Amino acid sequence: MRTNTDFLRFLLADPDVLRGDLDTGLLDRRAGDFRPAPVTDEQFVAAAVARWLRAWPAAPRGPWEIPDGWRIGTAAPTVLRLEGGDRVVHVAITGTPADAWVAVDAGQPRSLTAALDEAVLTIDLDGIRLRYRVAERGGPIWVAGADGVAAVREVAEPSLRGGDDQLTDAEILSPMPGSVIAVHVAPGDEVAAGTPVVVVEAMKMEHTLTAPVAGKVELLVAAGDQVQVEQVLARIAAEPVADINESDTEQKEAQA
Repeated sequence: MRTNTDFLRFLLADPDVLRGDLDTGLLDRRAGDFRPAPVTDEQFVAAAVARWLRAWPAAPRGPWEIPDGWRIGTAAPTVLRLEGGDRVVHVAITGTPADAWVAVDAGQPRSLTAALDEAVLTIDLDGIRLRYRVAERGGPIWVAGADGVAAVREVAEPSLRGGDDQLTDAEILSPMPGSVIAVHVAPGDEVAAGTPVVVVEAMKMEHTLTAPVAGKVELLVAAGDQVQVEQVLARIAAEPVADINESDTEQKEAQA
């Protein structure tokens, strides 16, 4: 479940709140200054390790059941590409839960031991013990520890074919519970990647959601609708931007 804990902590530290000078305009004045805390390397490691540990069998019957990239010589790392906040990182884990190394991007490898007891993750990074509560419900991996709460997603690697248009259909999901306050396109519109599609408002903050790929829009909500976190708001049936531009050119030539 997505929460507004960071925003509430931000409000509680506001000088007006500390003085008790409260009024109905507080959120309007302060919401624009709020910036979520960045996801830390340790939170990325916790999310990656939790997913890695769940892939380890309790009693492996052979090397083929162990997710260590088995090969002759040294073990290959397990690499996860994770997104959290405005960061996208690669977390590489090499070894076993009792004796491993972990690195974030090109950072220095750190010694790692890890254990997962239902929802409680315990990791030792370079001898420093950290504990997190971990939850995963088919979407983001939530990690909560002494350094705060973070939502992290595993994301696919980008296409290696430089210059190619994205041809994969995409969905636009609501980032949090709220209400749809604006829809900038009509059903069937052809849009380029980055085109604003829907605006969702929650806690006086507006979130403009854009088309991740170029293509034709299928709208699933209307202005005024109440939506839940991760609800699909629109789908984009992908097609190359070049095709859209050619279609526009053909229409203009026909009108001329």
